[in-house]
Amino acid sequence: MATYAASIDKTPASANGTKFSAIVGSGGVTAADTVKWDGSTNRTIVACTASSDACIGYARDTVAEGGSVTVLGAGCFVKTGNTLTVGGRVEPSTSGTSQDYTSYTVIGTVQVAATSASVVKVSGLYV
Repeated sequence: MATYAASIDKTPASANGTKFSAIVGSGGVTAADTVKWDGSTNRTIVACTASSDACIGYARDTVAEGGSVTVLGAGCFVKTGNTLTVGGRVEPSTSGTSQDYTSYTVIGTVQVAATSASVVKVSGLYV
């Protein structure tokens, strides 16, 4: 079994959805941040900064600008640091994390809800 960061993605890689590597752009990313393509450099991602961002998944690890990070995409289960509504849809927030869906980009569905520790199954996104 593969080993991942303590707070995120604890299943074997073959059983847990789409993952790919990307270069981290300006500002770096924190584990469980929602991420998007930065739009100016190939294979480079940045943290989402608005609920309308075209999110492509979640950062698996905390990585500084210029480093390489695994992005957890469609089919992955991600433990977030957020309190979300079980069964509800999720979108990116302005802080780079997740929030209950209001009207923009759906990232996934909440599978388990807990105070500051909800699990989201990532939907098919703009990968």
